[in-house]
Amino acid sequence: MKKIALLVLITGLIQTVNAQNPWKKAIDSKSEQQVLSIANPRENANKMIEVDGSLMSPLAYACLYSNSVAVAKLLEYGADMKNNPDGHNPVKIAARVGCVECLQSLFNSGASAAGDGSISPLELAKRGKHEKAVALIEKQLKAETK
Repeated sequence: MKKIALLVLITGLIQTVNAQNPWKKAIDSKSEQQVLSIANPRENANKMIEVDGSLMSPLAYACLYSNSVAVAKLLEYGADMKNNPDGHNPVKIAARVGCVECLQSLFNSGASAAGDGSISPLELAKRGKHEKAVALIEKQLKAETK
């Protein structure tokens, strides 16, 4: 009985987390207009979104869905590129899905193309056969080593 009550509580909290963050709805809609019309965008830019049982930043979520408009706006509103409790690195996610526009926005905002000890963004892009993403990451890596 306690497990059921705990599950109900967690489910309610997750629904509350998602309901309180307008970025999730805007990113899901894939509507540039909805992204641009979010109320209090700065206030919500770092509030977590629940995805398949784990928490993800709006920035990581936007990268996952290749929503480059949302990525650019989130970065403009101060989204923290390292605010990812479950290890969802926006650069790695953008590389994995091959979103060149997302990667470019991240790099322009100071994100690194270098890996963090585990699988690198470059390797993820190569595995996905995302040639344009591979080229951009290689270019960024060269710039970072100068």
